[in-house]
Amino acid sequence: MSPGIHGEEISMRLSITLAMLAAAAVGMSQSFFDDFNRADGGLGANYTTVTGGMQVLGNEATGTGTGNGLTMVNAGMFSAAYSLHRVQADIRLMDTTATLTYSALALGHNGLTTVNNGIFVKLQRQVAGGFSHIGIYTGSGSNGAGITTTGGNFQVIAAPFTAARLTVMVTSPTTLYTGIDTNFDNTDDIVYNSTLNIGTLAVGNQVGLHTWGNLSRIDNFRATAVPEPATLAVLGIGALAAMRRRRK
Repeated sequence: MSPGIHGEEISMRLSITLAMLAAAAVGMSQSFFDDFNRADGGLGANYTTVTGGMQVLGNEATGTGTGNGLTMVNAGMFSAAYSLHRVQADIRLMDTTATLTYSALALGHNGLTTVNNGIFVKLQRQVAGGFSHIGIYTGSGSNGAGITTTGGNFQVIAAPFTAARLTVMVTSPTTLYTGIDTNFDNTDDIVYNSTLNIGTLAVGNQVGLHTWGNLSRIDNFRATAVPEPATLAVLGIGALAAMRRRRK
């Protein structure tokens, strides 16, 4: 076999390996999206109600009554290691009264509602004018030692707002990022970093959402499994090797 053919064979094998790695990365980059643009009624077959209740109303998701609740995306629609989770949604208030209401996103969840099970982040209104508090909680709205946040797991938001894009993601196995984009310019204006106390916190591979009452709404709900930096690095090194081989 000539050196040229040998080089082509190596290059082909490398390309196949890269393709397999790319396919694995795509697999980890699965996503789920729901804009709720459908007839009013239940959320649909893609969801399972754990407690409480949610509905589609005016092409947005909202609650069917008051009280804590949790609705999970079915595992068949989205399921990934908690350390890869990135969940985002557009959240707004329907009025400017002081009536208690909140909208929440769940990630790294196991579907249990008790304290220190899964991650549950909510924007809550307790005073007139807008969302006034944030709760970085567990279970179905419980403060627990499984998560610790500078300033406390439930704290006042300095400048209340009536609508925002909420992003919650796990940036490392023990770090949770929460970002609030109040003017929808894709830049988070308010940021919270929390520590996940793995061992105390029981995590899972599900995502979900909930609202308390129907005075707050959720739209454009999306969940993405973001490949770990190590995986991206492997792909980058492989691509570089392929380029060098081709040049030779």
